[in-house]
Amino acid sequence: MTAGNGGAAGSVGTPGRDHWGDSMFCLLGGGGVKGGQVVGSTDRLGARPHTRPVTPCNIHATIYEVLGIDPKLHLNRPERPARAGARRPDAKSTSCF
Repeated sequence: MTAGNGGAAGSVGTPGRDHWGDSMFCLLGGGGVKGGQVVGSTDRLGARPHTRPVTPCNIHATIYEVLGIDPKLHLNRPERPARAGARRPDAKSTSCF
């Protein structure tokens, strides 16, 4: 897996170039991930999601699923209970694929 932001914005801020934080890329391979897919797209500038936005939580859930771990698994730490793989409330599935 490798991921990064969408790159430099078309404007220059202070003290340097701005970045578009609303879009990113993520490449997944191996481990049961089905190859040859493109999931989602950005607007023509690459600034914002256009179709099928995917969050880091969806990517985490995908990784858990291909590893055979239930992304709905609850990690019961006394100080901070959490789900292993969260998802957006409006997502139809926890995973990206």
